[in-house]
Amino acid sequence: MTLRSGVTSRYAWLVVAACSTSVSDPVPVPVPVPVPDAVPVPVSALTPPVRLPAGATPLAYDLRLEVDPAAPHFTGHVAIRIRLDSPTDHVWLDADELDITHASFRAGPHPEPLATLATGDGVRAFGFGRTLPPGEVTLELDYTGGTAHDEQGLFRQRAGSRWYLFSQAESVYARRFVPCFDEPGFKTPWRITLDVPAHDIALSNMPQASEHALADGRREVAFAETPRQPSYLVAVAVGPFELVEAGTVGRAHVPLRVAALAGQRGRVPVAAARLPAIVDAAETLLDEPLPLAKLDLVVVPHLFGAMENPGLITFDARILVGDSAQTAREFDRVAAHELVHQWFGDLVTPGWWDDLWLAEAFATWLGERIVIQLGRSPDPALRRALSRQDALAADDDPGAPALRPKIEHAADAEDEFSAIAYDKGAAVLETIAAWQGDVTMFAALRGYLRAHRGGTATARDLYAAFDAEPARALAGLVEHPGVPVVELALRCDAKPVLAARVRGGFAVPVCARYGDASATHRTCALVADRGELVLDGGCPTWVVGNDRAAYYDVAWQTQPPLGPVPPLAQLAPGEVIAAGEDVAAGFERGEVNAADALTAIDRLAREPSPYAQLGGLAIARAIDPIVDDATRPRWSAWLARRFAYPPGDKPVDHVLRDAIAELFAPAKVDPDGALASWLGGHGSMWDWLDYFDRGATRSRAWHAVHGHLAQIVKRLGGELPTAADELGKLCDAGARAELAVALPAKDKHVVRALAAIDRCVARRARSGEVAAALR
Repeated sequence: MTLRSGVTSRYAWLVVAACSTSVSDPVPVPVPVPVPDAVPVPVSALTPPVRLPAGATPLAYDLRLEVDPAAPHFTGHVAIRIRLDSPTDHVWLDADELDITHASFRAGPHPEPLATLATGDGVRAFGFGRTLPPGEVTLELDYTGGTAHDEQGLFRQRAGSRWYLFSQAESVYARRFVPCFDEPGFKTPWRITLDVPAHDIALSNMPQASEHALADGRREVAFAETPRQPSYLVAVAVGPFELVEAGTVGRAHVPLRVAALAGQRGRVPVAAARLPAIVDAAETLLDEPLPLAKLDLVVVPHLFGAMENPGLITFDARILVGDSAQTAREFDRVAAHELVHQWFGDLVTPGWWDDLWLAEAFATWLGERIVIQLGRSPDPALRRALSRQDALAADDDPGAPALRPKIEHAADAEDEFSAIAYDKGAAVLETIAAWQGDVTMFAALRGYLRAHRGGTATARDLYAAFDAEPARALAGLVEHPGVPVVELALRCDAKPVLAARVRGGFAVPVCARYGDASATHRTCALVADRGELVLDGGCPTWVVGNDRAAYYDVAWQTQPPLGPVPPLAQLAPGEVIAAGEDVAAGFERGEVNAADALTAIDRLAREPSPYAQLGGLAIARAIDPIVDDATRPRWSAWLARRFAYPPGDKPVDHVLRDAIAELFAPAKVDPDGALASWLGGHGSMWDWLDYFDRGATRSRAWHAVHGHLAQIVKRLGGELPTAADELGKLCDAGARAELAVALPAKDKHVVRALAAIDRCVARRARSGEVAAALR
């Protein structure tokens, strides 16, 4: 799945606005149908579990959905064949916002009533009325549900005057359209049948097996049984689509179609033109054919991005509709990501949400690799640098989780679709690949796919695919939260060495490039508590302590903040940006003083390279939050003398302009008016919330907001987590105290925001140091 739109990315210049919006009607309250009375069971059995308990395993699903995109409700019937591993009188299923109208089970020749015993947060216990021995049982449930939650479960959207219905089951939304074992570790074959309006197209994961007319004028469309797949990849789409045949792709000649919205048949040329090469590149790298029977790319009027459902990948309309260069670039990036998921996530599925990175990190890293290999990335070095930058920022948040976090409840999985799983995961994989080399890296990945094909895997399964040293390095980077900090010191005694130590005690692959006017060398070592990288030749005149910008910060121990670097023109774009980020991180940790940080900014800003200037701006962003209002005019003037908006139209020019603008107030500053308009029901919350992004407007934004906190919290509703993240950019103890009273104290986003403010307030004690350095 592509990164959710709520997550900030510094390469937002690649994204264009969606071309339509969605509309939903209120869901009518269904008339409840009685189900059998509960039978006595032990009290412990009635306690809703955090995860589905062991002892019952789904073996096959037969799902029928009666849907009409024009209606705000649907009807379902599911038969689930399960295996009971031990004697039991009940079974737990995931089911959310569904009205069960009839339930039965079959353990012998005749159906018997299945009673609802207990309900919890998205789960229900069903009782058999007696204790069943181990063996197979078939559950059958009839139910109704609604389509009110846009982009969750079954949802419908309107394009023009026509209605369409789609599914979005990841992460925990399959349970909103079918009672099931809604956890990724359960991979089960599905037979899906859709009863749909006569003139609508019906699609699912697999090719259509049959269809026939129903007596009431609708059509019944049945699909071939899927391979084993988790519930979060079950997909359907129904509506007046126009199907565009686009040939075949891959070694197995998989049929490719685009399901365009009505009237858009001629507006979806990018898939047929650009997808075959993406599939070929992925198959070559992985030495595996695309594991699909067919592939439909489905246009959704408005979606967060795209979703990798096997055989039915859904895309926001802006990604598939159009023939501009921008559409082509966006399609390449997103389609490559979703295609990689057909192996990493679909063919081999994470056993639980703590290993989401096994899907999203690989799709991000390898998808980008493919786009670069095909020559379709306008500035691959910049994209990688900015992706790494997003990862560093997310990993620096208070309480940032490890790449493999602890997740107890499935509902918490939604929070893991973040820059940690995507960008940090991709940076970690690139770090291992740059150290080990592509031949070794891809041999390990092919072995991993072969070993777990069609099943599930954990991080330990991936580690096992590597030799001992890379496995140890990968585990350290995956299991430990935060950005690794590598201390480096150049020593030129009897034999030149680069002394290294990793803070935290886990192992990190450290690669350095060094040399003098006549030669350049590279050296790598796996470093934990202490280590040495032996340098060939005499004492080098320059050292790049992080060759190829791997995922760690460098803290130079014996040199100025930028270290003994070569002339900056010799650095790769990612390396020069990383050099600035190293100084920025050192300043935030309190290890680089303000005067040295400003000197580093000055050196980077003088370079003609826009990448060097981005490195300087990374340091400026680290300083900016602690600049108080009294110092800000001098700080802004100091920056303005060093950075100017570039006139070009290359991607790096756009990013550089955005980075400069972030440090200055916009021409029009009216947070009071923007807030008043939003509170009055007009405009977007971002009209006033964006003012918290800039230090130059943050005080004005807080002045507008703090007197209306109760009203704002009430109006925010489900948007509170996003707003809390932005409010966490404040750097004022008084604001922190007001927010602590006004915001829900136990909300994890609020807790994180308050911790971020606390940290910035502590750092602001150094504001006098900045003021003195500006003199």
